[in-house]
Amino acid sequence: MAVYVDSEDIRWKGRVWCHLVADSLDELHSFAARLGLHRNWFQSESFYPHYDVTLSVKARAMILGAKHADRRQIIGCCKQMRAQMQAQKMRQQSLFSSGGIDGTDCQAAGATTVAAGVCTQGQHQLPF
Repeated sequence: MAVYVDSEDIRWKGRVWCHLVADSLDELHSFAARLGLHRNWFQSESFYPHYDVTLSVKARAMILGAKHADRRQIIGCCKQMRAQMQAQKMRQQSLFSSGGIDGTDCQAAGATTVAAGVCTQGQHQLPF
């Protein structure tokens, strides 16, 4: 497994940005946390899932072991992570359709709180 950064050099709000991706969602979020990135900065709704990072964060990521990747590698990782996100969504929908809103299936999914038919896992709500 690996974490990658590209060289997109996107200029926005007076800074230069690039993308941080990984072979898996778990690895990406874990690495992003080590960099001090907030989970809500994750670009899950974009064409491909990633974190936007400045050049200074990119430099720290490289020191921590991220690898430079070309566009083809970045797109390949993003397709993998998009598939993982879709699989997670399907599993969550399956739990909902199986009647898991009573809390039993929520707990099986690792959720910690059930209120008004909503399971929460950490800071994130699972749509049950």
